[in-house]
Amino acid sequence: MALTLSDLTLRFLRLSSLAAFVVIGTVIQSGCAPQGSSPKNRETSPTNGEAHQQAQPRSLDLQGHRGMRAHWPENSLLGMEEAVASGVTTLEMDVVIGSDGQPLLSHEPWLNADICRTPDGQPIAEHDRSWNLYTMRPEDLARCDCGLQGHPRFPQQRKVPTTKPTLATLLTTLSHQAEVDSACQSVRFNIELKHRPEGDGVYHPDAVTFTQAVVDVLDEFGVTARTTLQSFSPEVLEAIHAMRPVVTGKHVHNAVGNKEADHIGNRKPFPPEKARPL
Repeated sequence: MALTLSDLTLRFLRLSSLAAFVVIGTVIQSGCAPQGSSPKNRETSPTNGEAHQQAQPRSLDLQGHRGMRAHWPENSLLGMEEAVASGVTTLEMDVVIGSDGQPLLSHEPWLNADICRTPDGQPIAEHDRSWNLYTMRPEDLARCDCGLQGHPRFPQQRKVPTTKPTLATLLTTLSHQAEVDSACQSVRFNIELKHRPEGDGVYHPDAVTFTQAVVDVLDEFGVTARTTLQSFSPEVLEAIHAMRPVVTGKHVHNAVGNKEADHIGNRKPFPPEKARPL
């Protein structure tokens, strides 16, 4: 479904109260690219009359932050599906690495006490980081609910059974939906790799192994070209550039007093303007 600027403006006004949405002020083309279009075709200089006919509607990139967590559990399959149904153009999410080496949708590399329960359904003590997703067996993690408890910061969030899906499971789900939905496969992905050098071997593998695991899944589903990868870790950005120079990589950092931002600004091929404040 192609959306005009007016369509998205009205849609944004209806959704502006939802804390789950982040609007990025990057001007993009909305809707599906016409069949047979290519960079070469777009670079061809049309006549004045053709230019008017070929003008494309423009819109903001409407991103669903962690899916749609104001109303659905964060980084969940249901939250991502609802975000797409609501008209977002980009799904923003976080990934960690599980004990089987598969990327998992999760903001933390451990079970967050605010939203998750143990495999036995018991609450988790505040600041308890012992439920490490990098060491938990997949079958145990599959028993940990992260949706029925709700979220203390989002009282309107629906309480529904939720477990942490793999990135491959999400992409499989969206692929199956596209087969029966008239909407085209145009949704983009903004994925933050939750890597910190001090966490290597504890909460995740090294940056190269972490990044390769994510890129492998994106390649498998053919969505690499529609994906932006971001991280607080300069090592991840360097790994992205080495593996896929054409993939957009963004460094996320705190705006004030962050040594990582200075660090990455002095490392090629990432000049300071490539570092984006959080």
